Amino acid sequence: MKAAGFRASMLWLHTWSSLILGWLLFAVFLTGTLVFFREEITYWMEPELHQSVPADNSAEIAVQYLTEHAPLAQEWRIELPDDRHRTLDVRWRNPGDESRRGGPVQTLDASTGEALSARETAGANFLYRFHFELYGIPREVGRTLVGIATMLMLIGLITGIIIHKNIFKDFFSFRTQKSQRGFLDAHAFTAVFALPFHLMITFSGLVLLAGTLVFWNNEPRERHGAGAGRPVAQVAPTNFQPPPLQAIISHAEQHWGQPVASVEVSKPGSVGSEITVSPTEGDRFSNGRGGGKQLIYDGQGNLVEDVATRSAPNAIAAVANSLVILHQAKFSGPILRWSLFISGALGTAMVATGLIFWVRKRKKQQQGQFGYELVNAVNLASIAGLMIATAAYFWASRLLPVGLEARPEKEIGIFFGVWLLCLLHAGVWRHRSGWIQQLGLLSVLLILIPLVDTLTSPTSLLAAISNGDWQRIGFDGVSLFAGLAFAATAVFISQVKVKRVGDFAQLAKGLFAKNEAKA
Repeated sequence: MKAAGFRASMLWLHTWSSLILGWLLFAVFLTGTLVFFREEITYWMEPELHQSVPADNSAEIAVQYLTEHAPLAQEWRIELPDDRHRTLDVRWRNPGDESRRGGPVQTLDASTGEALSARETAGANFLYRFHFELYGIPREVGRTLVGIATMLMLIGLITGIIIHKNIFKDFFSFRTQKSQRGFLDAHAFTAVFALPFHLMITFSGLVLLAGTLVFWNNEPRERHGAGAGRPVAQVAPTNFQPPPLQAIISHAEQHWGQPVASVEVSKPGSVGSEITVSPTEGDRFSNGRGGGKQLIYDGQGNLVEDVATRSAPNAIAAVANSLVILHQAKFSGPILRWSLFISGALGTAMVATGLIFWVRKRKKQQQGQFGYELVNAVNLASIAGLMIATAAYFWASRLLPVGLEARPEKEIGIFFGVWLLCLLHAGVWRHRSGWIQQLGLLSVLLILIPLVDTLTSPTSLLAAISNGDWQRIGFDGVSLFAGLAFAATAVFISQVKVKRVGDFAQLAKGLFAKNEAKA
């Protein structure tokens, strides 16, 4: 096959492999990028937890609470606060409870020990599940669809590298004057800038979902939910001896050179008590879950065993474990996590610019045809509409009444309801005016998020700054920055040069004009 013919076939494959499920890929990339900060998003959506401030004696506070409420338990588990988790979580198993992670659980203020009760919310867990199994359809069907989309994404990346013979040269060319070429340059820029990330995240995601694509062996997995009971006060025996957790944690942190993440106490207060301590970070990608290093102490705080990191059983398991850790970014610190987030945002923009370029390229030949206009409308709703729905979801988590029945389902209902409204709007205003309107609405929703946070949280933003609550400040800051960026994009699309306040009148005048023939 001649080179030109080969590149033409790769161009065809790149176009259609990317377009068939391109809208789904955008949703997968957007939600996947957001859940790099899954804990921070859920924390923002639970303002009742904002008063908690990590303290040096959080372990002692946990022991005091558990001694009062669960002295007869056969096991305690304490999750200590860290850079991403500001509360103190305690869980215990009562005698006769054989479930692995069942039993009562309580969230505490990490500095006072006050029991905190967060509102019911779907949190970032909804975005996380939507990322790889969608919503409202059987989980295995959703995972299969996302698996197929991921496979097409990998094909699109490989063929994109082949067809763009000047891909690195185009990386330094950004021609915004010509609309069609500008979208192609933006597509190339966002692809090349984070190309290693795109390849890694797509391939690792495909590995994670590979089982769903083997249809003849697609058996449903057993799922075991974690029970959560209501704390019931118990009476401690007169000879009860609380474990010296603070001394144990200090020794473990000095031994590892890093903070302790969790502590498990078996048979608390008894002679045969055993304390197992785990660090915040592992030292090997390939060990997988449950294979991390630990220190085991007796009830008096004496070191009994230093458990080394366990290796994967074989090379295949090691590779699979490494890909899981890479894809979910469980190993990353703040700088690396932000780098992955930015790379994910570039990947989301790469998919969006590719979808927009497809309609721009065919404008002269197909404008006015039903198929072309349908793609135009779905593009708008799938890109801007999905982001509006996500912003509305964050608003809903704060504005819905706290005691509302089935509150998480109501939040999700608002997400899909707003998304549907954006689709209906896009059916009428699907060209330039539609993009201006939806991006304008998106920018307003995002810019006002810090105000919504201030008005609906029991802890002020000034207190958050003084307490070093960077999770909350970061969420508000990113929302504000993104809102300003989308506002600038809406102004740019309007082709109105805003130099003074009066120029916004010209922008508003044509905002709800009849749908233009020229996109």
